[in-house]
Amino acid sequence: MNATGGKLSIGAGGYGMNGRKGVEIPSALSAHRGGEVGATRAAVEAGWIGSEHQVGQAGKNVKPDLYIACGISGSIQHMAGISQSKYIISIIGDVFQIVPLLTERIGEPTRLESGQ
Repeated sequence: MNATGGKLSIGAGGYGMNGRKGVEIPSALSAHRGGEVGATRAAVEAGWIGSEHQVGQAGKNVKPDLYIACGISGSIQHMAGISQSKYIISIIGDVFQIVPLLTERIGEPTRLESGQ
């Protein structure tokens, strides 16, 4: 993972993603934004994703413009690795409904009608 700075976004999955299939959800979001995927130590230790994606005190420190945390409880160790991000969005409840919809919508052009 090479997201130590810059405009890249990171979609990250934690233990709340309930398995390898769940971690694919933030991975798709990251790919759609041209960003990278990160993960918590718990997700790495469970074997859901490789250690090269681990963010936090025992992983990498990142500072993208946008960090989207999916199913991550916010442990102090993980927060230490993302604290320099410009914006942090955390999605915990309904993550399996919200993130796929967000992935669908990102990148769609927004058109304003005249007079708005």
